[in-house]
Amino acid sequence: MSSKNYARNRDYWNRFYQGGIITIPSQFCVHVAVDAGPSRTLVEFGSGNGRDSIYFASLGFSVLGIDQS
Repeated sequence: MSSKNYARNRDYWNRFYQGGIITIPSQFCVHVAVDAGPSRTLVEFGSGNGRDSIYFASLGFSVLGIDQS
């Protein structure tokens, strides 16, 4: 990804997450949590506002969330 596209993408997500906080975990997150089982270590790339990371942590996962926003 070029630096121009990277900046545009980063700016888009920065604005998106300033618009309000989404707290319900994504369907993909719930699916992964069920399949992975409890007490796993998880690294979430593109974690956004952390809603899925928080959900995983509430289930006992050890979580590291990483995002450019």
